[in-house]
Amino acid sequence: MPIDRRSLILSLGAAVGASLLPRGAGSVGAPTLFAGCLFDADGGGRLALFDPDGRQLVASDLPARGHDVAVSPDGRLVVAFARRPGTWAAVIERASGRVLTTILAAPERHFYGHGVFSPDGRLLMATENDTRGGDGLVGLYDVADGFRRLGEVPSCGVGPHDMTLMPGGELVAVANGGIRTHPETGRDMLNLDAMRPNLALLRRDGRLADAFELPEAFRLSSLRHIAVAPDGTVGFGCQYAGDAEAAPELVGVVTRAGRLELLPVPEDANMLFENYIGSVAFDASGTILAAASPKGGAVGYWDVPGRRFLGMSRLTDACGLAAAPASGLFMLSGGASGLRLARAETGDLARLGGSDAGRWMWDNHLLTL
Repeated sequence: MPIDRRSLILSLGAAVGASLLPRGAGSVGAPTLFAGCLFDADGGGRLALFDPDGRQLVASDLPARGHDVAVSPDGRLVVAFARRPGTWAAVIERASGRVLTTILAAPERHFYGHGVFSPDGRLLMATENDTRGGDGLVGLYDVADGFRRLGEVPSCGVGPHDMTLMPGGELVAVANGGIRTHPETGRDMLNLDAMRPNLALLRRDGRLADAFELPEAFRLSSLRHIAVAPDGTVGFGCQYAGDAEAAPELVGVVTRAGRLELLPVPEDANMLFENYIGSVAFDASGTILAAASPKGGAVGYWDVPGRRFLGMSRLTDACGLAAAPASGLFMLSGGASGLRLARAETGDLARLGGSDAGRWMWDNHLLTL
């Protein structure tokens, strides 16, 4: 039975308060906020911060379309990264929405649209490409020194895309999609015959701690997006670059014990993903994994401990995913479809309003602040 927006909002309960202090600021009852990039019909970009009812609280103009965002540990700064192969990242003051500085990619480098702060907030790390040889890199930026570029370390793969901190902050997980590209040829895939996607775990000094590859039969599944649960389980989503009729499983996990497993999904449901996962996220409990396909207009949900497929939601151009404050709920964005609250157990979607977001289209990712 469909669920109305008000009842779904109310199910968030006391997790949503009246204060707008950043998470971790020490205020009891501070609410959950979300961040995401928007764009208009002319390609103009914006970063929006909004509440669980979809009300925009802060908006910042971007140089062009953004992709994903990173938030500093103290909650003061939000960084919006350009879509690949982008050459800028905008550093924004969360409270005011003011753009403090714009980071420019180093010569013969470009961003892949994702990054993360170090646990102490001193470094910003961003996935990058060496356009000369196609090697994957993680660029390192000094926050206190105006985000000056300090250098880079190998991502230990080709085509790094998403990245996230592991619990404890000692390791950084990087999704190396395995696909070599070059700005002169846009998003053309230049090395399908040699693709080796992996999930790399990097130590704080940049050394490789571990790497996980998909089975040989899934070599053309570009491992692009990842999310980590509080217990250290990493969820991932792939984009398959092979025969469209093959329809391999696209969603899986790397367990705390170091096992890479693809999650079960019924064949008819898997076909709806159209070989493309654009984002993944764990819910607030860290036990339910969601994966969205903008090409298929579909979102799938899994009970990870039970290795059980829960079902699907349908939304045109569905892609942005973030954990809502209550277990089993997700914030979901869908291109021109706006914002929804999604309930994993039933697949019900509740449309959110309360802002001018309807004039804008949502880009690929959302972040829970």
